[in-house]
Amino acid sequence: MDDSPSEICFIGDSITYQWDLEKYFPEYKINKHAISGSVLEDVTQWDTEDCKGIPTVMLIGTNNLLYGMENDTLTSKFIQDFSTQYAQIANSFNASKFYAISILPRNKSDNESLSLNADIRKLNQQIDQTLKQTNIHYEFIDVYDYFLDKDGDIHWDYYYDGLHLTQEGYEILSYHIKDAL
Repeated sequence: MDDSPSEICFIGDSITYQWDLEKYFPEYKINKHAISGSVLEDVTQWDTEDCKGIPTVMLIGTNNLLYGMENDTLTSKFIQDFSTQYAQIANSFNASKFYAISILPRNKSDNESLSLNADIRKLNQQIDQTLKQTNIHYEFIDVYDYFLDKDGDIHWDYYYDGLHLTQEGYEILSYHIKDAL
């Protein structure tokens, strides 16, 4: 008997919204909750009842980053508060298993701080640490490094604007998600 889930829920912002999930995950019925420009707090306003009891994948947070900046770095308070809220939202899904996808590195404009990606790495580590302190059955899927080139900048073949993914970027992302599922 095949115990693999036939239904899966995806939660996110524009990166998830633009992701052709049916193409990359044809073996699943997809429940997709994603809106371009969304921040983590928006998820609490969405009807995600169809995520309860099934595997749920969440990729969200890049739009929150600019709200947490002070002197071109993410504040430790922002990192802690975001991680706590992330875990609370993850818990609210009551998913059979929760998959937290790391926030991706970015280079949206020349105005962004060069240290922002280092801060994103710290934020991802804190999200994982905070989830470890819960009773949530989860897996942290850290794809962050796959989106960097050998010099530590974003791998431009995977982005079309420094934030949103190209087809090749979605292929990399999907490969690692499928591997975890």
